[in-house]
Amino acid sequence: MAAASTSLAASPLDEVAATRRVCADGPAAVAARAERLRGEAAITAAGVLPNPSLSLQHQRTLSGPAESETIVGLSVPLGLGGQRFVLQDAARALREQALSEAHATRFDAALAFREAYVAAAADEARLAVLARQQGALDALSGTIERLARGGESTGYDLLRQRTQARVHGRLLASARARTAASRALLEAWTGEEVALPPEGIAKIAGGPAARPAASAQGGATPAPPRVRGLEAAARARGLEAEAARRRWVPDVEVFAGYRALSGAAQETGHGLSLGLTVPLTFFDHGQGDAARADAERAVAQAAAAGLKRESAARARAASARLGILEAGVAEIEGAVAEAAALEGQASRLYAAGEASIAELLDALRAAEEVQLARIDLLEEIALARLAWMRATGTMLDATLDHACGDAAGGGR
Repeated sequence: MAAASTSLAASPLDEVAATRRVCADGPAAVAARAERLRGEAAITAAGVLPNPSLSLQHQRTLSGPAESETIVGLSVPLGLGGQRFVLQDAARALREQALSEAHATRFDAALAFREAYVAAAADEARLAVLARQQGALDALSGTIERLARGGESTGYDLLRQRTQARVHGRLLASARARTAASRALLEAWTGEEVALPPEGIAKIAGGPAARPAASAQGGATPAPPRVRGLEAAARARGLEAEAARRRWVPDVEVFAGYRALSGAAQETGHGLSLGLTVPLTFFDHGQGDAARADAERAVAQAAAAGLKRESAARARAASARLGILEAGVAEIEGAVAEAAALEGQASRLYAAGEASIAELLDALRAAEEVQLARIDLLEEIALARLAWMRATGTMLDATLDHACGDAAGGGR
């Protein structure tokens, strides 16, 4: 049982599990938790009641009859203008902004990881194609030697095959280096091995296409988390401006205390001391803070509007690009099938002595180029789909949207 558990723990992460790990435990998750703490801190700060003041006064005559007076009491601010409640609403908007920023931090990290996954999966698929081609080129020497058509012909064919195999071997070595580098970059995100199955690139490229198509037809485009954060910031600044404008209502303080009077020889009496402090808001009635908050609100609104338009434009551009790229999938799949048939036919003709080594190598190269072109196309489609996700703030997967969205890590 323990061995099975160890084996299970060592199994590579698939793409969805690795993305969830990035959102839950990666550096972006730490930054997101800090953002949420900042939002909660704003709520806490806005809910704190103002402190009362303790007042102690003692008065004593320095000449004439000896008399003294002592007053001990508390002064409590009443906050009649209602600023505290408006600032609490502003703090809730700031918390919403912090949650949106936390969502954006995780979301951006998740998409960056998925882009690294696409690059690694495409490199892995190219390596597989090149490795198969190298195996076919290496095996061709045995075929040539078995045919033994004649000394010069066989020697020429072998030289041509070996030259092609050596050049292609250099390409294969470069592909191995690129694949190792892209895999290392990918696994740096999780600290664990990430599975790169042959269908990995095709899975992202062939994901749900309904929502991008709807966007291209003029459907509503979701707002990215950073847009929602800027809109929340604008609401918070508007509420802060409203609170500042309410400062023209004086922040009255009420004082109540105990009063003791004493004369020359003995205590003469006790009493109650009451007071009222009313600030005169002639000069500063919050106009400066209101102006600053209004300016910050205008900046946030402008940034939100600009980012919303930019995101909508990027979503439309990604949808248009997807439409064109996806239209070529059927054609490239047909070309792959035709190239495979061409390769098989050329091999049979060469074995029958009806085709030259150049014709056979051309057929092998054409089949390889078509397969690599298919991988290039799938990579382009996957990256265009990720660009649409970035512009619209969704990963088209309910599980990942929950893991990397506003609800993620809520209890952390």
